[in-house]
Parts: sequence; C-alpha cells; structure tokens
Amino acid sequence: MRNGDRAILIDFGSGAVLDALAEIGVEEVEAVLHTHHHRDQCQGDGILNERGIPIAVPAREQHLFEDVETFWRHRQLLANYDVQSDSYTLRRSVQVSHELADYDVYRWRGLELSVLPTPGHTRGSVTLVGDVDGETVAFSGDLISGPGKVWRVHDLQWAYMATDGINASISSLDVLRRANLDRLLPSHGSPIGRPQAAIDQLITNLSRLFQVVSFTPEPVSAPDLAINPRFRQVSKHLWLNASAVANFYAIVTDEGEAMLLDYGYASQDHAGNLRRFVEHSIRELMEVAAVKSIDVVIPSHYHDDHVSGIPTLQREYGTQLWAHEIFSDILEHPGAYDLACLPVESMRVDRVLKEGEEFDWGGFRFQTEHAPGHTHFSAHTFVRVDGLKLALTGDNILSSMTGPRIGGPVYRNRFELDGFQTSIRKLIEFEPQMLLTGHSAAISVSPEVMEEPLHRAEELATAFDLLTDEEEATGFSIDPHFVGIRPYRAQVAAGG
Repeated sequence: MRNGDRAILIDFGSGAVLDALAEIGVEEVEAVLHTHHHRDQCQGDGILNERGIPIAVPAREQHLFEDVETFWRHRQLLANYDVQSDSYTLRRSVQVSHELADYDVYRWRGLELSVLPTPGHTRGSVTLVGDVDGETVAFSGDLISGPGKVWRVHDLQWAYMATDGINASISSLDVLRRANLDRLLPSHGSPIGRPQAAIDQLITNLSRLFQVVSFTPEPVSAPDLAINPRFRQVSKHLWLNASAVANFYAIVTDEGEAMLLDYGYASQDHAGNLRRFVEHSIRELMEVAAVKSIDVVIPSHYHDDHVSGIPTLQREYGTQLWAHEIFSDILEHPGAYDLACLPVESMRVDRVLKEGEEFDWGGFRFQTEHAPGHTHFSAHTFVRVDGLKLALTGDNILSSMTGPRIGGPVYRNRFELDGFQTSIRKLIEFEPQMLLTGHSAAISVSPEVMEEPLHRAEELATAFDLLTDEEEATGFSIDPHFVGIRPYRAQVAAGG
C-alpha cells in the first residue's frame, strides 16, 4: 500500500519485490506486516533487518520469527503426534518491531488495518482489513486462494487425526463473510472482487471435507490397568491383545512357536508424552498359549505405537523382524525421515519382504502387499488361520459406531490421493473374514461391509479435488512430503 513515494508491504516472500518497487514510484518501504509465519511469506526478512525496515508479525506467532533457533532446537522428530505444518518456519531469527495482537488496529499515515484472528492455515494466522481507495479490503494470507479453494489442504490439520484446522478455517471464513468486503487479497491466488460467493463456496467445500473425515467414535470403555490380563483367544492358533495402545496379535503353532503381528507400548499412558517402552504381555502369552519362543514379528507399518517393543523382542527373545520393503528402511533409520510417529529406537530388519511376496512360517502361508492410506509406508499381511481368512490392516481400517471407517487422513504420515481406495480394493479382492486392526481389535467383515469405507475413501478424494485449483496440484496440496530431503537429520562428529 502506497502513500506518495512511501509504502508498507503485506508479506514479503524472498524480498525480490524491493527491486521492483521503483517501477511504481515507491522509494522507501516503511514497514512490512505479516499474516503468518510460513517461510514463503517471510524468508527475505533478514534483508529488512539489514535495511532497518520494521517488521510487524502476528502476536501468536512472534516466537516463530524472533526465536526460531529455540523452536528448531526443541522440535520433536521422533514419536511426534503434533502434525501442524511447522517445518515451514524460518531457519534464522529476525528482529521484530511490532506485534499484531488480535483485534488491534495498525495505523500508518492515516490508514487503519484491523487485525482479525483467522486461524486455519496456521494457528496464529491473521487477516488485515481496512479501507483502501474507498474499498473494504482484506489481506487474508493463505486462508483462501480462490473461489472454493485453499493453497494447501494439509496445513488444515494440527493435531493427529483431527479436523481442528478445517473447523477453525470455516469459522475464520465466516468472520470474513460478515465483514462486507469489496476485495480479498490472498497470498496465493488472484485478487477476488466481491468475495462473498468465493468465501461461501470454500465454506461449502471445507464443510464437505469435514463431514467426510469425521466419524462417530466407538463407545468409551472403562479404563484398564496395564497389568490386568490382556489376551483373548480368537481361534485355536490366534490370540489377540486389545489392551495395548496398539492392538497386537499372536499366531501360535502347536509346537509353541509364536509370530507377533505388531508389538508396541503397554498402554496409552506409556505412549503419549512418555513415549517409553516397558515390556508387557509376553509372559502372559507364554502362560495362556503355551508359547515357548517368539520367532518372528511382522509390523503393519512403521509407527512407534506399533513397533516400539520390537527392539526388546530382538534383544531378549532373539526374535526376527520381517518388514515390508516400503517401510523397512524407516525402522532401521528413523532419524533420516521427517514423518509423524517415528519410532524412538532404531531396529534391525532381519528380512525385507518384497511387494506381493508369499512366504511360509509355522505351516501357514502369508502374503504381504503395500497398503497406502493411513500412511504411505504401510502393508497388509494376508494369511489363513484355522479356516479364517485374516488381513492385518494396521490403522487403515478402524471401527466406529456406524461400522468400519478409514484411518485418516493424516497428512504428515505421508498421504496420497487414492491410497485408501487402492488398499481397500485389494482387501475386497482377498475377501477376508476378519480384519486384524491396530486399534479396534479383530473385526468380522464381508465384501458388502467393506463397501462403506471404500465409498468414504472415494468421497475423500472428491473433497480434495474440489479444494485444489488444478488436478495435478492435488498431490502437492495434501502431501507435505511431496518434495523432501533425505536424510532429514544427520549426525557428524565435531570438526568432521
């Protein structure tokens, strides 16, 4: 915004704009105001400090400008369930001159900009609204990118498996809808004149996504002590432990050899903020199922709540870890990845299972297939035990009061548009009688029952398409790891 040869800027990007301002008669920038902290808005702010140009930032995100070294030093990488898009934070701190507090008014040369709290794209985002050249104008950051569209869908999830950012965005859009705007200026996308229809369309599209990903939880069960008996016999050779924070299963031969399917924390209290594995259930399994050895463990995916106990199995019981090739490297080198729910401890993979590989153990025939959905790095394991066709599905399928549901989306797990559809169709082809799920115990199913989660997966893909500007951009919008660097973290010796 210009006043004579002076100007203030809303967001700044790389700072290249400074070289172009003379073309419109601007000789001096007197301040830069930011709508949120993401790097694409502010990566050039170091230039502003060098030139003594004041910077104003949202009060709720001031620390992500002024003290980013502390943020990066304490950012949790392993067993992380905070899935907000914080990796777009600045690499180095900048000096801030002014904080934009919620409902404050920023004044400059007769111009007044109201600071409206509009969380959604980030938790601390603001929209700046003021009268410019006789029009009521809103600088909305990345809350909206076009009629019915957002710049990135994956930014709208802050907590694990949550709809928090979607709901907050809808509320923020409603604030703008009631502001009687003449023009809306997004950070990405073209200016929108008379934006009410564009805002209404985005509220409709976000509401559709909210409905698709919402579900009715199962009834809450009574709290259970971690030391209570845990196992239930499903069939002669199949045992279920539904009390651990991630359910795990044991296939036991007549000779007392056991294969475990997943093995994680003892309880939710051992996961959560503690994230510490304490051995559990093995002695009980040996007693109730006459188990003599834990020969093999096969995980459904890499998440810490499903694999945290595997290193202990390897050390204490000589158990072999067999893992699908899609996530075997994550288990061995978790620090090389920037993903949610990484295991705290690395583990040795004794056998890498190839895509579609069939293999035998204990007189049972298995097959494993890549199964994207809850995470790209997941696999289904198929086996017939005691006449039952079983599928280990991890967190791809869970139960609710209205039947089976999909276990997502969780974008920072690495999410892809047709992942759930691909995996569910493979399940339907196998025609399992029972799904061995990660958090809903063993579910009896039929092909007809599986049509509901398939339909939900198709609806999810449609909801994403409606929110993105171009079909080919959908992957970028829903996958924060669409482009990445590996290894994400490396350790080197001092002076090396």
